[in-house]
Amino acid sequence: MRRTISILLFCALPLMSSCATQTPLVVTEEQVSEKVTITGAVGSIEQLTIKGPDEYPSGLSPDSRWLLLNVTDTEKNKVIFKLDLQNRSKVVITSKSSNSTGGAWFPDMSSIVYSNDRSGRSVIVQSLGVSGEAGVRFVTQPALGNSLFPDVSVDGKDIAFSIFTNVDDNQIAMIDSTGTNLRVYGSGWSPQFSPDSKTLAFVQKTGEQYHICTMSSSNGSNLIQLTSGDSMNVSATWSPDGRKLAFVSTRSGKHRHLFVMDSSGQNVVQLTEGNFDVSNPKWGKDGYLYFAANAGSNWDVWRLKPKSIL
Repeated sequence: MRRTISILLFCALPLMSSCATQTPLVVTEEQVSEKVTITGAVGSIEQLTIKGPDEYPSGLSPDSRWLLLNVTDTEKNKVIFKLDLQNRSKVVITSKSSNSTGGAWFPDMSSIVYSNDRSGRSVIVQSLGVSGEAGVRFVTQPALGNSLFPDVSVDGKDIAFSIFTNVDDNQIAMIDSTGTNLRVYGSGWSPQFSPDSKTLAFVQKTGEQYHICTMSSSNGSNLIQLTSGDSMNVSATWSPDGRKLAFVSTRSGKHRHLFVMDSSGQNVVQLTEGNFDVSNPKWGKDGYLYFAANAGSNWDVWRLKPKSIL
């Protein structure tokens, strides 16, 4: 079971409706470093971490100063740090005594929610602070099953997450941040609130592939499949104005690269290209897309800014 969960985490950390038409794109690459390339749709790119443990972005703070990082240390512990984007210093948030993954900020920045397996199953917990290995309170209970990929609504009242059974059986669920009023909406994983929290973007298996879908966050209605075709499409993240979704896809070949599309699924544009994979895109209020790439000997964190024409 732990191995299967790791596969899902890598897809999200790295993986009823009408299908939207996808517009093919011929890209022109721009060399920006020794190993990482971007397309002409990107205005700038910057590497934030280098030559350390595998690190993946999880959530940008509302004030755009702190970036949560999922880190696998040299002893294979999964811990959460926050990276100060002003001076690049790191502060540990979770303990090495158990594995912690994911991570999303509450709007007042007093705490975060994430998944932790200290009880034997992954449960959603809320930290009692944001530094120094703070204590936690349980939001979900072990009896519910493995709970992964939490995200917090803009008002801090609701938490969307996935209930994991196996690689082909995952449910999108919603719970009050107090840990009450559980609602289960249907199959899927890795839900992300839109900026106004009225819509969830998430991943759902369709046939043999994974695709990006959206639905109403209030009751799971109005299910729409945005991507289609014989490629994997995972890890959707909303632009600050809610008009765009960035996501990871294999549609350009064997490697997983970063794409962006309208929130309707139209006008797909490729952002990264090269002999490497990307994972865990997070679009911040500062306009940057944060993501992980394995262009070097490990997974490092980068950020890019799409051109305004998008």
